[in-house]
Amino acid sequence: MNLDKEVRLRYSESLEPENLLALGNEALDQRNYQEAVIRFQKLLLVDPTSKEGRALLTRANALLEKERQDKIKAEVTRTRGLEKKQWEQDAIFLFSQQDWQSSVGAWRKWVQAGGDPKRGDTEIRRCWDKIYAEAEKALGAGEQEKAVQLFQSVGPGFKDAKERAKAMEKKLQENRVAMGKMKYEQGMEAYVAGDFKKAKALFEEALAYHPDDLRAQQALNRIREELRPVSGGARP
Repeated sequence: MNLDKEVRLRYSESLEPENLLALGNEALDQRNYQEAVIRFQKLLLVDPTSKEGRALLTRANALLEKERQDKIKAEVTRTRGLEKKQWEQDAIFLFSQQDWQSSVGAWRKWVQAGGDPKRGDTEIRRCWDKIYAEAEKALGAGEQEKAVQLFQSVGPGFKDAKERAKAMEKKLQENRVAMGKMKYEQGMEAYVAGDFKKAKALFEEALAYHPDDLRAQQALNRIREELRPVSGGARP
């Protein structure tokens, strides 16, 4: 047994082309492609003209690269499987917590990780149905701003959510403009009455409702100048 080990060791360390070729082929048979590459590389260093060695080295390198790619693909598949499972658990939990918008996002991630698109679409539409119902509830409670945001968060083509959100947003904008105009007029009344601080507050409110109101912006700039302390003494 000791003699056999010694012979095999010397054989494996030998730089004879025949031995290197045999060892390389043995490594290929055993699917030890890294070892096969090393053996065939040594063979070509000893005998650069070996066509068989060059062909076998090319084959061993190709098999080694394929093995590496297969390992990477297997790892990606394993990781995506874990991610998919986690996204599914997150989506179900978020739905149970009535966080339907976040649940939609989790289901989309689940589909991206390899989940069944048909099931993902079904689950997402369940979430949208809950959001739609919550929007109607907010509308019934007079919370129009909240209702608009909820209708807008529903996906395209789901019931009439987008149409309702658009119509409500238009109405809300008209109301904001009207409130801004009213606050501007109240501010002008306060300004004429000499109550500059009240006028300033009203002009700021007007701009909060209607930021594009140039009259309110000009009036606010003017009142700020009026309220600015005069250096070197009291205001005239």
